[in-house]
Amino acid sequence: MLRSLVKQCVRLLPRPVRTASIWCYETWFRFFAFKKERREYPSLPAIKKPSGTAKKKNILIYHINGLTFGGTEKNLQTVANSLAEEHNIFFMYSHGERAEYIDDRVQLIPFSYKKKDGKYPYFIHGMNPHIKEVIAKHDIDLIITADAGHAQYPFHTILDIPIILINIFGSPALQKNIDHIIYISHEVKQKAEFYTGPKTSSVLYIPSEDPLSASAVHPENLREKFGIAETDIVFGRIGRNADSIFDPIGIRAFQRVVQNNPTAHYLIMSPPPIVEQIAQDEQIPNVHFIAPSSKREDVWAFHHAIDALAHFRFDGESCGLNIAESMLVGNPIITHRSHIWNAHTEYLEDSFSRIAQRGAIDEYAGHMEEFIATKAENPQAWQEMRAAAGRAGHEHFSTQSYAQKIGSIVDAITQ
Repeated sequence: MLRSLVKQCVRLLPRPVRTASIWCYETWFRFFAFKKERREYPSLPAIKKPSGTAKKKNILIYHINGLTFGGTEKNLQTVANSLAEEHNIFFMYSHGERAEYIDDRVQLIPFSYKKKDGKYPYFIHGMNPHIKEVIAKHDIDLIITADAGHAQYPFHTILDIPIILINIFGSPALQKNIDHIIYISHEVKQKAEFYTGPKTSSVLYIPSEDPLSASAVHPENLREKFGIAETDIVFGRIGRNADSIFDPIGIRAFQRVVQNNPTAHYLIMSPPPIVEQIAQDEQIPNVHFIAPSSKREDVWAFHHAIDALAHFRFDGESCGLNIAESMLVGNPIITHRSHIWNAHTEYLEDSFSRIAQRGAIDEYAGHMEEFIATKAENPQAWQEMRAAAGRAGHEHFSTQSYAQKIGSIVDAITQ
């Protein structure tokens, strides 16, 4: 409560004062992190500034969960793959199995740790090997990492190596050797720079791997499993299965729509428990649930099996990889404005998407009914919507475009 009150007070101050408060915050916690680090890791090597002479750079990509399958982690894996041809890439991670699509040229460096503090600066205890040992051993020229946006442990105690920070949630950072900040949306950039002022930065949406083809994942098997005919329309939702981010707008809208449209279905992958309870207790027909899965074939089978994404999430999206993936297979999108993040509205166009206002169940239901009618009565218009979704998906989220941009940023820093 006190922390929230302090934040609200800081927001009311002039920007120079806001910036100064962030600098004091970082500096104070860095001082104590250095003290704790010297006590817990007394034998760490000194970090030398990169010589910058070698054409092929040694780049360390770091994230504690780097090989798991969340959007942030997939983003870093894409960065690693895209840079592996031109540079020596080292990928440091702790949790998670090896991802299927990490390039063989990327050198994986797993580490263990005993505990990570639950509050800023998130000090990591018992890190083995320590990131500073990895930097010294491999003569690292550049660090790339991703997180909420804070300058936090361990990279906020590394002051002599250039850093590219992928800012996920708009927290501000002023650390001088963060040479470039990549914001995952314009809204995230606006939130961070409200405190810091303009920084050397880019806005790059989180890229998606190319979709697996329908012939490779057999979405018809998924529809057949739930008795869904080819001519039926299927809305879909995929996302984290946490009640804390559940928004009732999607299921309540469908509850109204399905009464007059018995061939409409709602396929929900990785459902929050509360939506399963609502569907069961109120006996909402044609709602089907699929367990969470990080397997590529399962994710792409879901996107191919649905006709349109009916997205819901209480806190919205700071980017929205699940929406991007559905666009890439040509699915029109229905979503809503949220209570917190609305970055997904930046790239959704009228040609293939509809956006309801926050809590506007009737409006959301109307969009569902529009999609049902368009698919059934105007196949040409429906195909045009699908084509527009696919074009926008490739324009904003292709790995090829992202690789070129991240390569240019790296070259500008290391040349």
